[in-house]
Amino acid sequence: MKLRFKKIKVQKKDDRIYLEYENVQGEEVLHEQMLRSADKARPEFHLALQALRTDVIEMCELPETDADYIIVKSISLSWAGPEQTMGCTITAQKTLKKSMCPLLLNTPHKIEKFYAEHGDERALLSYNCLANIREVIKEAGLYLNGERAQQALPLDAAVSTN
Repeated sequence: MKLRFKKIKVQKKDDRIYLEYENVQGEEVLHEQMLRSADKARPEFHLALQALRTDVIEMCELPETDADYIIVKSISLSWAGPEQTMGCTITAQKTLKKSMCPLLLNTPHKIEKFYAEHGDERALLSYNCLANIREVIKEAGLYLNGERAQQALPLDAAVSTN
């Protein structure tokens, strides 16, 4: 049995982690599950997600100077074709200077490789983007397996009660 993610998201209002995933055997989906947790993710989780900013800029054909104004919020993954080829859409927000609300950005859906022998290169995820997506997937897997941010221990409070 193999686990594959469908959505990896940091919710805006409270930084909750939201994961949608499925357990598959071959092409058959055995279980679909969802986790929404207030447990803080490791810093590496957030760094991996924000590494996708450059990919958002490239796919949405934005100027590189926009990088400081973009926050990646989620990736949505699909699995299709005879080899269950991965596809991805990245969702981000861009802070605007003349508006109180951010601009919501969804990249075009792109795939890791062609479903058939040939296709249009513009449909493919770049090598760097694939590496960034795989890093986010790895971090989501660690989160799902219980690796979260280190919590502060109330040791000072325990010492001061003497």
